[in-house]
Amino acid sequence: MVIILICSLLIACHSEHSIKLGSYKSVKYSQIELGLLLVFKGIRGAYIGSEINLRIDSSFQYSTCGNILNGTWFIKNDSLILKVNSNRYRIDSLNIKGFNGFFPSVPKKPIKFKIENNYLISIHISEKGKKTIEKLKFSMP
Repeated sequence: MVIILICSLLIACHSEHSIKLGSYKSVKYSQIELGLLLVFKGIRGAYIGSEINLRIDSSFQYSTCGNILNGTWFIKNDSLILKVNSNRYRIDSLNIKGFNGFFPSVPKKPIKFKIENNYLISIHISEKGKKTIEKLKFSMP
């Protein structure tokens, strides 16, 4: 009976994906890698310059080339889910006047990244169906 209980606990511990806390930075693909992504997965481009900082209190800061998003994170199955509470431009002057009168909005849906070892991966699909990939690698605690 005790052996069954211990085995059950070990299986339960391994079934939940874990994630390292700290900084994840975008991976730059080579032209060959981008070509292979296009041929085998239909991915037409890759995001670069992004960074996600995951904190122990379940808060995060997600910086892209143009925006800084903040909110809370959690893990569901094999994915990191980012629930965004605020979204602002990286350039302070744009936060005052906007970009051509427009300000960034908070995404209605959470942002999802698949967890694969020390990587976070997300496939983005535009309104026109164009696929792009964002891959971030754990860089430091």
